Amino acid sequence: MPNFTKEAEDLETDVEKWTYLLKNMSRLDQIPVYLNKRIFQRIFQIAEISNLTPEEQTMYEASLKDKWDYENVLATAMRESKLEGKLEGERKGELKAKLETARE
Repeated sequence: MPNFTKEAEDLETDVEKWTYLLKNMSRLDQIPVYLNKRIFQRIFQIAEISNLTPEEQTMYEASLKDKWDYENVLATAMRESKLEGKLEGERKGELKAKLETARE
């Protein structure tokens, strides 16, 4: 890395961008426009999380757990709701068939 001397405006390939990012990550406060690709954004997010204090990391992990729990509760409720709707539809279909038979 010490031999890599290109400046931000001289970056052409993704390899050069990766090298520049890795070499200068400690000096960057926010992601530069020229690195505004999804993969570079993800790397920047990981670096920000790894820079948190232990207390901040604990709070971050707790908030992630809460988010995942909430999403799982919603997904379970949706599945159960669909299942209940399906069972209700089957009951109505059976009742309709019985009424049809009784009419005949």
